[in-house]
Amino acid sequence: MSKVEKNNDFYDQWSSNGIENRDYSLGHQLNLYYTGTAGKLGIDVNADYYKSDYDATNNTSEQSQEQDDRRIAALNQVKNEMCAGKVVFTYPIWKGQLSFGGEYTYSNRDNNYLSRNESYVPSSCSNINENYIGAFTSYDVQLPFGMLSAGIRYEHVDFEYSEDKQKIDAQSKNFDNVFPTLSFATQFGQVQAQLSYAATIQRPSYADLSNNVFYINRFTLQQGNPYLLPSITHDISLNAMWKYFQFMLSYQQKKDEIFTWSTQTEANPELSTISYINFDRMPTLNAFIGASPTIGFWSPMYGVGVSKQWVNVHTDLADLELKKPALNVMLNNTFTLPKNFLINLDFTFQGKGNYQNIYMMKNMYILNFAISKSFFNDALNVELRGNDLFHQQKDASRVYMNRLTAYQANSYDSKEFAITVRYRFNTAKSKYKGSGAGESTKSRF
Repeated sequence: MSKVEKNNDFYDQWSSNGIENRDYSLGHQLNLYYTGTAGKLGIDVNADYYKSDYDATNNTSEQSQEQDDRRIAALNQVKNEMCAGKVVFTYPIWKGQLSFGGEYTYSNRDNNYLSRNESYVPSSCSNINENYIGAFTSYDVQLPFGMLSAGIRYEHVDFEYSEDKQKIDAQSKNFDNVFPTLSFATQFGQVQAQLSYAATIQRPSYADLSNNVFYINRFTLQQGNPYLLPSITHDISLNAMWKYFQFMLSYQQKKDEIFTWSTQTEANPELSTISYINFDRMPTLNAFIGASPTIGFWSPMYGVGVSKQWVNVHTDLADLELKKPALNVMLNNTFTLPKNFLINLDFTFQGKGNYQNIYMMKNMYILNFAISKSFFNDALNVELRGNDLFHQQKDASRVYMNRLTAYQANSYDSKEFAITVRYRFNTAKSKYKGSGAGESTKSRF
């Protein structure tokens, strides 16, 4: 149900119902791998093929109190295909080991969006064709005062974007990036510590790059952004361990982080299109301290973490400083009892705070309980589980965008009880030793 006011006066009220049905075709995944040695040279080769297709039918209906009723229908046809290969060599040099290799990935995505209401949302036909080449090397060496690791990775991506079978030069780009890594691990008495630096990249998902327009309501549309750039993160981390205590401190500088954003046109400023943009810089500090002792039959795993960002967002309505830290608490308990009984009591707390251009407005508490028993040398296991016992997995957020602030509250159907019975026939350890190729591309599909 939506209620709209215009200039502080009632304008309209409507109810919306949306249904999406997906029909998946038979997908294919194939992996070939080889691991072996040639003298002192270690060889690891992987080749992967992936294909998936689906048709998604979207239907949205709006019943308005003051305006016309609307029915929006669309068919989204998506085809994904990927071929990838990766080879990694290892060779001992001096007191350490040298690793080097390369990776190639070809990916293709066809996305046809057929609207039956062109006056509200347009049809579109797009294709993304991407060729990725990566080369990498690293060296790990054990020194008298600790373990030193250094590496570098080069990536080249040829990204081609087409609409209606015509290449769009403004959205087709080549990317060349170099990502170094460096870490040093040592031990002082009972304290183990590691200081590391890494540069990583997060490429937009193919859905984020889509130009499909989805109807939310008569004032809001949703669309991807084919102009999105990859997000690059520089991370400096310190990790330490003493007995059963763990500590982590991480500072991240994110460039071109992907934010949800809204745009309006002068022709119709009341209509907002929610899409994505690259935000210039997003510094973030993360800290965590935890403990995991064993006290008789009780094995607790407790942890407290905090995340704080420094983000200044400029909109046409205001300049905002979004830097409130968010607290997270984990209290997990495992009780190992006689006669193969096992009890788990886990509590999670997620606190209010800012993330990107979002303010998480509600504290969330989750309590889970499980009791299980094993029979016949662990061949049979019976578990009774209760998830979110007090039904507190509820959240609320406010998203700050240009000329638009969106508020959303979610209450999940998460309170449940389940009985699970497992029986293992002829159990054996997996002999698969392939590492796979093109994993990051598959996740983007």
